[in-house]
Amino acid sequence: MMQRIGRGRVGWAAAMAGLLVALGAACVPVTPPSTTTTTTVVPVDCTVVPAPRVDLRGCDLSGASLRNADLINANLSSANLSGADLRGANLIAADLTLANLYLADLGGVDLRTANLEKANLERVRLVSARASYVSFDFANLTGADFFAASVARSTFRGANLRLANMYSAGLGEADFTAADLTNANLTAAKAVGARLIDARLTSAYLTVADLTDADLTNADLTNVDLTNANLTNANLTNADLTDAVMSNAILTNAVLTGVITDETTVCPNGLFGPCAF
Repeated sequence: MMQRIGRGRVGWAAAMAGLLVALGAACVPVTPPSTTTTTTVVPVDCTVVPAPRVDLRGCDLSGASLRNADLINANLSSANLSGADLRGANLIAADLTLANLYLADLGGVDLRTANLEKANLERVRLVSARASYVSFDFANLTGADFFAASVARSTFRGANLRLANMYSAGLGEADFTAADLTNANLTAAKAVGARLIDARLTSAYLTVADLTDADLTNADLTNVDLTNANLTNANLTNADLTDAVMSNAILTNAVLTGVITDETTVCPNGLFGPCAF
């Protein structure tokens, strides 16, 4: 009887020991699987055929023939397009920030709503281009040719437009705040409602330009030619017209508070100033 009980106790002890081992194993901390993902940077393929939404950022496309190419919504940021032929191309909503378009030909191109902030557009050809609602902010547009182009409601804030040709261009409600238009040609430009606040227009040509409702507050208009220009309802507050030519300029209802003229200014009546507006 005692021997049977002893064997039972031994069996019970062994069972308990096994249970404790099992419970110990269950309590061992389990390391969760890693949730960290490795991002693989896929290099841009600069050999792809130009197409809508194509990614060509940073690519060297200098001298490329992209005439009539469909590049709507394309990413061309920081791309080198110097000397490229983009005549007639569709660049609607394209990203061309920081792109190099030196001497590129964009005649007849469609750039509506595109972004060209800080791009190099020196001596670029934009003849008859459709470029409304485009951002040219802080871009280099030295010597750019906008002849007969439409850039209505586009922005050129802080842009360099020295020697730019905007003859007969549509500049309605465009924003040239703090832009440099020194020696630019805006003859016959249609700049109704344009913003030229703090703009530099030294020695610019604005002959026969339509500046109705334009805002030229604090603009530098020294040595500018405003012969036969229409400045009806324009705001010329604190504008500097020293050495300017304003022969036959229309100033109906223009705001002329603080306008600067002197004996070198040719007034609207054809006489030398200071002008008595």
